[in-house]
Amino acid sequence: MPARLNTAEPGFERAFAALATRRRESGEEVRGRVAGILADIRARGDEALVELTARYDRFQATDAAAL
Repeated sequence: MPARLNTAEPGFERAFAALATRRRESGEEVRGRVAGILADIRARGDEALVELTARYDRFQATDAAAL
């Protein structure tokens, strides 16, 4: 999930430093996750698309046409 920081909030510098130094995924890890997502959509179609949209975008659609 994306991190949201606000420069006006107390502790911003500490939170920003923690964000800047945390471990990031490698390109291979990202490719593997994306391949899994695409395989799920190919296998389950709109059902997977609706579930993944709710998980990653926090938007609850009733069907893929609403996306």
